[in-house]
Amino acid sequence: METGETYYSEPLEFTSIESNSLIVAPVPSIKNNDISIYLPNEGQAVIEVFDIYGRLVSSTKSSGLIKTIETHSLQSGVYIVNVIYSNQTLFKKFVVD
Repeated sequence: METGETYYSEPLEFTSIESNSLIVAPVPSIKNNDISIYLPNEGQAVIEVFDIYGRLVSSTKSSGLIKTIETHSLQSGVYIVNVIYSNQTLFKKFVVD
């Protein structure tokens, strides 16, 4: 950047997440489009995905504020993501079309 020059950028959007909740987006998701999970705090997490019948579909460990679930191997339907981190367990439903 040169002194005296003006630069513009797109406005940023900030979202606050309560300490006992998580955001799953997009919902519904189209098959082969990854789903993002946004946590209120950074840290090591275990992410478990269950189908509507309670069967474990996948389980991974991840760190950071944003986790990703790949949907290419999931059939269309309703799923539950269970996130275990910071001595708490959070869950949310999501749909794959």
